[in-house]
Amino acid sequence: FLHCHDDPRLAFEATWVLTNVASGTSEHARVIIDYGAVPALVRLVSQPSAAVREQAMWALGNITGDSPRCRDLVLSYGIIEPLLVQCHQAIAAIASHTAAAAAVASESSAGSNSSDNNFAGSSQQLLRNATWLISNLCRGKPAPRPPLIDPLIPAIVTMLSSSTDEEVLSDCCWAFSYLSESADRVANVIGAGALPLLVRLL
Repeated sequence: FLHCHDDPRLAFEATWVLTNVASGTSEHARVIIDYGAVPALVRLVSQPSAAVREQAMWALGNITGDSPRCRDLVLSYGIIEPLLVQCHQAIAAIASHTAAAAAVASESSAGSNSSDNNFAGSSQQLLRNATWLISNLCRGKPAPRPPLIDPLIPAIVTMLSSSTDEEVLSDCCWAFSYLSESADRVANVIGAGALPLLVRLL
């Protein structure tokens, strides 16, 4: 059902089922992996349906969080590029909505319409799931190989500097906490400009 790209509702429901299964034990995660769900879920991160993309990231976050082996498997299927695309699009959508809402508020008290609010809410939830996945991709010992994970650092900094959502900020902080556990990675985190943002959050 994950491969039913012409039926986004079916793909969404199937992904939701696997999200729930993946929240169980390591054995549950292993069965999902053994049946080949990971590459299918990674492909769904680039699907047109926002609901499917969001759910696929949630499922992958659950699988990735199970163990370093699961994390490395998800990384091996090229999750970073589509994940970064989704983060940048969600950040841009939220910023655009915020600017539009501010403009409307300054001109009248009517406010924005419900469809705009729904769109912004969808982008916000997608960003929450994306940062949950990012934090789990940075987690675990041995740490993930730097060439695989370092492209995430600028995106985490961008989310720290632009988001006001507590879930997003919390998972970004967790990601930097995991990344900075290795002394040789601290310089990359500092060099990306994370330190003043983290201090501000105190």
